[in-house]
Amino acid sequence: MGKADVAVRQWLSDKERFADLFNGTVFQGEEVVLAEDLEEQKGESSLIVIDKKSAKRA
Repeated sequence: MGKADVAVRQWLSDKERFADLFNGTVFQGEEVVLAEDLEEQKGESSLIVIDKKSAKRA
């Protein structure tokens, strides 16, 4: 795992920040994900975001 991955994982470990990011990007700002409802999960997972307009990974 590179330094950038560690920094992003640490940044997203804040529940408020994680909820704000998802609400802003996935739900167009609507408060759907609540920080108090989030639970830390063990293990790792990955997410690949595809830019639909250019069909390239973002």
